[in-house]
Amino acid sequence: MNKIPKEYISLNVNQQKAVLSSLDAHMVIAGPGSGKTHVIVNRIHYMIQYLKVDPRKILVITFTKAAAQEMRTRFMQMNDIALEQASQISFGTFHAIFFKMLRRVYGYRVEHLIRDDEKFILLQKMMAEMEIEDEDPNEFIENFLKEMALMRNNLIQLKYYHPDGISQEVYHKMVTEYEKYKSRHNKIDFDDMLTHCYYMLSENPQILSYYQDLYQHILIDEFQDINRVQYEIIKMLSNKNLTF
Repeated sequence: MNKIPKEYISLNVNQQKAVLSSLDAHMVIAGPGSGKTHVIVNRIHYMIQYLKVDPRKILVITFTKAAAQEMRTRFMQMNDIALEQASQISFGTFHAIFFKMLRRVYGYRVEHLIRDDEKFILLQKMMAEMEIEDEDPNEFIENFLKEMALMRNNLIQLKYYHPDGISQEVYHKMVTEYEKYKSRHNKIDFDDMLTHCYYMLSENPQILSYYQDLYQHILIDEFQDINRVQYEIIKMLSNKNLTF
C-alpha cells in the first residue's frame, strides 16, 4: 500500500511495516519498550478495517491475563470500529484459550480444576505412603511439580523422562499415582489445559478442522517464551495466518 491510512501515520516506519503487512505469516522482532502491544492493537484494527477480516476469526494470545485485558481495552478504545465487532475478537492467555476449547468439547468446568491446596495435601500423603523422607518436604514437592511440568510441557512420555534431583523410580510412582487420583476424581490441572488440548486436536481431525476455521488469524505476544506443547498446538491451529 503506497498511501498510509491516517490512523497509522504516527507509527514509525518499522511499526507501519508490521501493521500494514499482508495476511500471510509474519514474525516481528522487537525489544522492550518498542511498542509491541501498540503494534498488535493497530494490526488488529488494520486487519478488520482495511483487510476486511471477520473479527470472529481473530485470536490474540498473551502470556498473562493482565496483558490480554490491557490489549482488549486498548483496542476497544479505537472507537471507529463498532464495539460489537471488537467484542467478537478472542483475547486470552494460552491456558484460558485452550481451557475454553476443552470446556466446549469435553464439558470441563472450573470445579474440575485441582486446587493448589488439594494438590499439596495429595503429594504429602503420597510421600508418607511411599515412605519418602526428605530434609525439606516442601522443597521436594516443589521440585517434583517442576519436573512433572517440564516433562508434560515438552510432551515427553513418562517412561523416557529422567528427573533431576528425584530418583526415577520414586518420580514414576508419584506421577502414576497423581494421574490415577485425577482420573478417579475427574480432575485436571494447569498443565492438563495444554496437554489435553494438544491430544484432543491431534487425535480428532474434525475438532481440529473446526478450530482452524474458527481461528483463521492468530496473533501471539512474546512468542519467544512459548514451550513445546504450546508451539505444537499453535502449529496445528494455524495454516499461514500467524503473526508473532
